[in-house]
Amino acid sequence: MKDIRYCKSQSEWSRVSNDLDYPVHIPINAIIIDWQGSIYEDLSKLPIVSRLEEVHQLGLADQCVGSINAYGTRYSHSLICATKIDYLSQKHGFGRNLGVFAGILHDVATPPRSDSSAVGLCISDEGWFGYVIDQCPRMKELLDKYSVSRAELINAVRGKSKDPITQLVNRPGSLDVDRWSYTICDAQTLGVFPGRFAGNYVNDPFKNIALYDGEIVFLDLDSVANCLELRVNMFEKFYKSPELRAKEAFSGKVAKELLDRGVITRESIFKIGDIDFDKLVREYGGELGKRLYSLDGFDSYGPVNASEKELENFLGQITDHPFVVKRHKAFDAGIETPVMIDGTIKTYKEWNYRHAIQLKHRMSEWSHNTHVYGYENDSVLKDAVDKALREFGIDLSARLEYFMDWEHLDSD
Repeated sequence: MKDIRYCKSQSEWSRVSNDLDYPVHIPINAIIIDWQGSIYEDLSKLPIVSRLEEVHQLGLADQCVGSINAYGTRYSHSLICATKIDYLSQKHGFGRNLGVFAGILHDVATPPRSDSSAVGLCISDEGWFGYVIDQCPRMKELLDKYSVSRAELINAVRGKSKDPITQLVNRPGSLDVDRWSYTICDAQTLGVFPGRFAGNYVNDPFKNIALYDGEIVFLDLDSVANCLELRVNMFEKFYKSPELRAKEAFSGKVAKELLDRGVITRESIFKIGDIDFDKLVREYGGELGKRLYSLDGFDSYGPVNASEKELENFLGQITDHPFVVKRHKAFDAGIETPVMIDGTIKTYKEWNYRHAIQLKHRMSEWSHNTHVYGYENDSVLKDAVDKALREFGIDLSARLEYFMDWEHLDSD
């Protein structure tokens, strides 16, 4: 396969590594990049891409657990996405170059500290994507060299393209390679794998996909269900945990103050990484900036000691308790993910009986501190649960713990 080698065994991995002069290893995809002269080398030399090596993948999320393994950057994440999309595109006959471009470039409009500063800066990485690539003098040259359309690239990153390969890049409301990648990698680095993932963390729904009427459809039901459930757990435990939301609220407030005072601009923010951004916060962030980097502040691993009033307008909510995380459509775990069953395409919420039980389990603990993905409120959730229970004929009297046992489900 051009530029990449997919290895099916450890011996093949060792052999390919020895055969190449400049191998770059992507273990999670079992892929080695033949780096020299490749599309990956060309794109990685762009300043907008190399900057991503200085942007922490998790923002402040690892500060909630104190993980020493959470070292990934937006650049390493982008390489994982690009090589995965590259392999799938060549395997299934999709448009390779567009997929690789979108995979490597999709995060170039991510601000320093990733999502932890984006709200305060009022930055949408998809919205600013076109602006950022246009600031790169060599971009047009590379687009021409690899016959990639600027308009198609922007639409692919924004999830608006009709090309099948872009469904792997950004598929709103569903599962794509980007969502799969950060879910699996973050779960690994943060050390939160459930038992079934231990020792073999690559639970990969993309091993079995097909194209039906222009739509990429998943064929392995269990791998889809397991991956989406892991993503829900990651949101609940880390991405939108009360502790993280509080820290991000303060980080966003400091970022907004720097923006309002002209210390940074929305344009200049795409030229710096975490270290330079942190220096600006320490120097110009005032009392809040000092608090952000004090030993008992955001760099500690415990919850932030702050009142809800201090976070007003930064959590975007009105609640009974501080730091409550309300559901938002962006947190949807992928309930519209299409799966092929007996020749019919169904969405995840239509077919998976585990989904019904998981919803029931969450509803039993429903409070203002609980996330339920894909449903607007208690009433809509209850209707969905009741419908699923009727459809799958699940005994309501059965113990929830029984149904939540992954190994038991696999054996039935």
